[in-house]
Amino acid sequence: MLFTVPRRSIRGLLMGGVKYPSALNSVCSPPPFLRHRFLHLRTSIRCPPEVNSLFCCLKSSRFSSCVACRSTGAHAVEGDEVAKRVDYLTSKLEAFGIHSRECKPGQQVRQLCPKCEGGSSAESSLSFLIRKDGDSAMWQCFRAKCGWKGYIPVYGDANTTYASKNKNFRVITERDLQLEPLCEEVMYILISLCDFSGFY
Repeated sequence: MLFTVPRRSIRGLLMGGVKYPSALNSVCSPPPFLRHRFLHLRTSIRCPPEVNSLFCCLKSSRFSSCVACRSTGAHAVEGDEVAKRVDYLTSKLEAFGIHSRECKPGQQVRQLCPKCEGGSSAESSLSFLIRKDGDSAMWQCFRAKCGWKGYIPVYGDANTTYASKNKNFRVITERDLQLEPLCEEVMYILISLCDFSGFY
């Protein structure tokens, strides 16, 4: 005589199951507890709000795990430090006549040079840059008559230079050219050419 064994529920397996009649127990034993039957179950892990760090849940075909990620607090602190350095550099640049309030760190900006004022054309010849980390700033005027450039760290003294205005030019004299007076034959030829062309 064959007996059919009813399928046990998940709750029955977890809580100890339901007692079967002695006749059923004598014929067959209850199915073993197989772990792979519960792989389809998904569990959600909730992190308490007191924890400052973020968590990322990594899901795979066999298990779910919770891995801690880097907190955003470190990025906020670093951003505040960069903002403080940039603000301090801005105040130091204004002492040299460079207005960089609208300048973003890491972006090159051109404006009117406070030394030469762009010359007669009043062009924006001064180019300056504040580093992205706010560690230093540098500038240079591209007019040849000015050439003002400098470098200033956030915590230190500025270093500025100008284009060299006292250039030495070589003066060429008659002796350097080794000139000699024209002879009579050359003078006669030149006079003849002038008479022929009508310029004499």
